[in-house]
Amino acid sequence: MVITNLEPFKDFVRGFSGLHLEGVGQEKLAAALDERIRKTGSANERDYLQLIMEDVAERLKLINILTINETYFFREPDQIHLLTERMIPRLLESRMGLKQVNILSAGCSSGEEPYSVAIALWEKYHEAFPRFCWLLGVDIDSSVLSRARAGRYGDFSFRGTPEEVRQRYFDQDGHFWQLKPCIREAVTFREMNLQNFSARDLPPFDIILFRNVSIYYDLSTRRQVQQNMFSLLKEDGFFLTSSTETLGNDLGIFRMVEENGLYYFVKGSPLVRGQKKVPENSASVGVQKKVPSVFQAVPPPPHLTLPSSWKKWPPEEKSVEELARMVREGLYDEVLPLLTIHLSAHPEDYRIFLLQSYVLLNRKQFEQAAAASSRALELHSWSVDALVLLGLTSRWLQKPEESMSWFKQAVYACPACWPAHYYLADLHIRSGAVSQAKRSYRTALQLLSRTGAETGLEIVPDDLPAEEIRRLCEHHLASLNGRTEE
Repeated sequence: MVITNLEPFKDFVRGFSGLHLEGVGQEKLAAALDERIRKTGSANERDYLQLIMEDVAERLKLINILTINETYFFREPDQIHLLTERMIPRLLESRMGLKQVNILSAGCSSGEEPYSVAIALWEKYHEAFPRFCWLLGVDIDSSVLSRARAGRYGDFSFRGTPEEVRQRYFDQDGHFWQLKPCIREAVTFREMNLQNFSARDLPPFDIILFRNVSIYYDLSTRRQVQQNMFSLLKEDGFFLTSSTETLGNDLGIFRMVEENGLYYFVKGSPLVRGQKKVPENSASVGVQKKVPSVFQAVPPPPHLTLPSSWKKWPPEEKSVEELARMVREGLYDEVLPLLTIHLSAHPEDYRIFLLQSYVLLNRKQFEQAAAASSRALELHSWSVDALVLLGLTSRWLQKPEESMSWFKQAVYACPACWPAHYYLADLHIRSGAVSQAKRSYRTALQLLSRTGAETGLEIVPDDLPAEEIRRLCEHHLASLNGRTEE
């Protein structure tokens, strides 16, 4: 059925869960409402709205459909290495081993994150670690928590996991892998709404992982959730976000620090040797470092292979628009094979290479992402999307001069591309070119001040929130006032 008015549902979902449903999220809401109205036998959308207001079980069923769960084992292994090798030993040392270290995985989805931490701790401390570390995973989605408690995973959950780790801690069960009891029993799971809960219901935590969650919240909700996390974190505790979310979570609630090229947040005075304080509202983001042993992700093969089930029953070829929608929704596992199928039929479609590059970039497969963007640029020499993606890839590969060159080309191809101006400003700051940074910030701010400011991007999702970036430009310009070249 066609939903005539989504606004009351958007308001209700946001008020209950904090989910900000616009664009693709709005489309997903409409589809979810259509499904649940039919399954509940509601006469119309008004009756269904009344139902979810009164029926908690139905309300949670709707939320479960709307929640996006994209995760895998040992995601961002450098952060897990920092947690197990530095943060926890410092905490244990400071407390003479007399107090338990509490770790919270906020928005844990199907459990891969807290289980990754548990495996890493088992590697370091063996069977002793559950005696001094308590791991809690929380999520609003009851269905994914059921999967987490079961500890049974398919191959896609292991795309960042060394094979020897899978063999050590999982038992194969047909096409699935069952987590061994020693790890499964070391993690507790609980249903919880991060936006609306009582801190009195939980103990204080030493470490809170809030990774790859805030992207689904608008600014006001992120701020509220952070305040909630602040109330849960101990004074000497650590607050970790994904390295790609650092900028969006520097809200002045926690203090950002840098250690060995990695960025995280603290509440009070952290137990850190040699850490550097980062200026408030810094635009810096964490740099991926090489990490040893079990933490080093195994890169996937350069050419994707289709799931065995698809070889027997290949799906219909999807349109570029549908593939782009899947990318915007973060359905990376599902879309990558489909992109491969499309390219086999249309090898000259540069748009598919752009989507492929974007997905690979978000999965930290930088070399493959650069190769896909380069191929798109060969097919379409003035693609702003390709130039921006190459700039971002080079930045992650710690090639600042190359990154700056790509962003400059993007600006030349499309002077109105404000993301490229903003990224250039950040690179200028890092190189000490204050006057050039000011110029780039002013240009980005001017472009953002226009009604309906366009990014110049054709198909690649724009991940930068325009209003927030506008305010950051103003902040950075104010902080640079009076500064000279370094």
